[in-house]
Amino acid sequence: MSDSTALHILAISGSLRSQSANSLLLKALSEMEPQLATFTFYEGLEDLPPFNPDKPQDILSVLHFRKLLSQSDAVIISTPEYAFGVPGVLKNA
Repeated sequence: MSDSTALHILAISGSLRSQSANSLLLKALSEMEPQLATFTFYEGLEDLPPFNPDKPQDILSVLHFRKLLSQSDAVIISTPEYAFGVPGVLKNA
């Protein structure tokens, strides 16, 4: 598969920790078949209003996130479980 036909995947780790298991899982996934897909790792989760209400709301971070979503063929979200389920912020997304 050539680069022009490779899938473009937006990878989102649901953990803000730099060495989280979720981030490591996404990194490993991106290295499995690099010729089949290109990965963009979204690093701005903490700048989005639902994830950090203490930060001033920045519309530019939301617009940037929406642009990345629109340019992607697929999105993979790797997130920690909370009380044996999906975290509330993700359920409300």
